[in-house]
Amino acid sequence: MTSDAFWIRVVSLASAVVVAGTALYLVIWSGRDDPPVDPPVDPTAVARDRDELERICGAGRRGFGGAPAYGGAGPHAIVVFGPAGTGFTGGHPSFDQHDPDRWNVPKVDTVQLVGCLTPGGPTSAPPWTCEDTAGGTFTLYQGRHRLDVYAVSTARPVRTLPIDGSLGCPTGASMGAVQAVQADPPLFGRITLPDYESYTTALDRLINATVG
Repeated sequence: MTSDAFWIRVVSLASAVVVAGTALYLVIWSGRDDPPVDPPVDPTAVARDRDELERICGAGRRGFGGAPAYGGAGPHAIVVFGPAGTGFTGGHPSFDQHDPDRWNVPKVDTVQLVGCLTPGGPTSAPPWTCEDTAGGTFTLYQGRHRLDVYAVSTARPVRTLPIDGSLGCPTGASMGAVQAVQADPPLFGRITLPDYESYTTALDRLINATVG
């Protein structure tokens, strides 16, 4: 190979490396700087019922522009949607667990926040045994879940929180606060979902905050 041919080949290889490196840099840079896409908002829409609010938890969530913005002094009304019809409401008219109105559902057009519960696996707490109404027994595991909170007016995320399931054996209406669990290795029992006290602890700052 002549000296001129050698240097032409070296220059060609160096140019290819520079071009490839530049392309890789551009891919990484553009991926890092892409701004998040805001979900669509219906400017004057107001949710008519809980089913419409629950759509904020879906893949094609939309904001209700006619809903009150998440701002100002608390309490801020929230509805949380969990699996199989479980959930939570708070921020109306007070956030006191001993208040008999704690189970009242706020008017849909006053809700500022929607929470979406994604069930997770068990915590490190040891399992315990409970007795069912027929006299049989079942095993429970405390669950650890993810709670994504969105503003109703914009459908934008406000906060993502970890939240643990309840401890102890469910009774009466709270029997629904458990779900089947599959893990590796399999756990042949049930995992607890959050109860009222779990939600109040996790959401206290969001509900009672002064925003703005």
